[in-house]
Amino acid sequence: MMTHTTRTQEYIPKSMYIVNQVKSNKFSKKQLNYVEDLIYLERKVLHGIQGFADAMKFAEMKSRYEREYLAILKELDPKQYEKLKDEKRREEEEEMKGEMEYEARMKDWWETIKKM
Repeated sequence: MMTHTTRTQEYIPKSMYIVNQVKSNKFSKKQLNYVEDLIYLERKVLHGIQGFADAMKFAEMKSRYEREYLAILKELDPKQYEKLKDEKRREEEEEMKGEMEYEARMKDWWETIKKM
């Protein structure tokens, strides 16, 4: 019988979020793939991104597992987590401000047309 060792098999997650995912789920190929993806995110949080292709993969994984990424980031790099939260809050405020300005302009336009 032939066996092989993967990098995941040798890796012990630092994040309790990942450990709890393993503890709370039965083993399956689907669950293993999920945990491997989370480990990938953990490694990027801890060691950074290496090159363009890695950056593309990281962006896709971060988007696919946003909730999990944020939980891992909060646990392993709280300063970066807070910075990301602040950036997201600012973006949401800017978006809301833009929507309110657009609505005000459209209301003015509407009133101008009504007066014609």
